[in-house]
Amino acid sequence: MVGCSADYTTQQARMDSASIQPAEPATTIMFRNIPRKHSANDVVAELDLYVTRDAFDFVYVPWFRNSSSNMGHAFVNFTRPAVELAFASKLQGTQWSSRWPSKKTPKIIRMVPASVQGFTANLQRFQLHNTASD
Repeated sequence: MVGCSADYTTQQARMDSASIQPAEPATTIMFRNIPRKHSANDVVAELDLYVTRDAFDFVYVPWFRNSSSNMGHAFVNFTRPAVELAFASKLQGTQWSSRWPSKKTPKIIRMVPASVQGFTANLQRFQLHNTASD
């Protein structure tokens, strides 16, 4: 960078990386590669294979407008970070369940921390999103 010392660049890089690190462990996960016909109920059924219902409190599967396909991802908020970590270690990189023969898919589950964390923040975001798209 022109006119900047190496110390400033290093310090700025540390500040930038600190700003993208969550202050608390992630509880909201974005699932990628969900089968295009899976509904929120299908995602809940998949979760039920691994955790109890009190382990999560929010599931959102966005759908294309005027379509019978979801967007290929879902958001799940777990009630505790430890539950999310245990769940992620079991499922990351595995195939979606073949419990639904009509929805059989070779898609591999990919999970990443969502940009919005927590039940309340997700509820507000997706209520706003759905209202804006109506």
